[in-house]
Amino acid sequence: RHDAVLEAERARDRYKAQLEEARAEARAAYDEVVAARGAARDREDDYVKEIVVLRHELALAKGDGEPSLVDFAKRGDECRLRGALSPGTTDADGRYDALLGDLLRHAASSGEKGACSLLLRRGALRGELAASGEDGRTALHTAAGGGSAEVVELLLTADACAPAGGDQDPLDVADARGLTALMVAAVSKAPDCCRALMRAGADAEIYCDASSSEFGGKRAADLCGDDAPTLDALRSSGERFWNASAAGNRAWRRKDFEGALAHFSHALELSSQLSGENPEDSAPSGVDLARLELNCAKAALRLGRASDALGRADSALSKHRAATRGGVYANALAV
Repeated sequence: RHDAVLEAERARDRYKAQLEEARAEARAAYDEVVAARGAARDREDDYVKEIVVLRHELALAKGDGEPSLVDFAKRGDECRLRGALSPGTTDADGRYDALLGDLLRHAASSGEKGACSLLLRRGALRGELAASGEDGRTALHTAAGGGSAEVVELLLTADACAPAGGDQDPLDVADARGLTALMVAAVSKAPDCCRALMRAGADAEIYCDASSSEFGGKRAADLCGDDAPTLDALRSSGERFWNASAAGNRAWRRKDFEGALAHFSHALELSSQLSGENPEDSAPSGVDLARLELNCAKAALRLGRASDALGRADSALSKHRAATRGGVYANALAV
């Protein structure tokens, strides 16, 4: 009887081993099928993209008056644009991605939000905020020049506009004339675009390259003449406060802790100029100010300035306590 039990256990182990082997073979076969399907889709996408690019280049070469992809983008003709474009994966030589970027710049210049949204979904701005041509303008430049705040705000949500490692913020890239997107909005007297870029953290204190004969040595506020709405968007205490706060957050994400501390400190200085009586000032709450003090404390800690961090944390606790009627700011306590 004991021998029978042992034999049954050995048979069970053999069957289990065979089952695992069969499962492994099935998984390997499934992986091969998935890989083959993926490769086939990639090849199909490459072929379609090549056709799209060639058709576009052929239409431009013929010059027979037929509308091109650029015309569709400028007019915001989403239906025909969608029908002409392939899925937005990266092509081998970059021509398709370059075409998407060029179409996005045209659509942004015309203020066509729907076409811009479609192009972003297809893969435009998947990488960096790329410039095009000799003018060096990005899609953000052309949107700011076109005066559409909706398109500017849409582009600001793209990954390419997010702060990354490095010294320069994507929002402050200059074109061939030395103008940032905020400067272009100022030149175009587009206050809503200026406000959107300010709220996103674009640097309003940058000077245009001195080598520029037309704009050299000027900041955004110097480029809009005496246009009152644009000047207000660039110079009001409220807009400058939120701009400094957003710029501090972007500097923090770039790991520029010195810059973050400077921006957060500047925002706190500007807060004293806000009366809160003018709704246009968008005055911050006491909790907002406590959070700024905490951000200063955290930046000071990263810079190894312990005593400064302690003072900022105490100030954050005081401001939070006053704003919340005795509430405890746990994050400030942790610092």
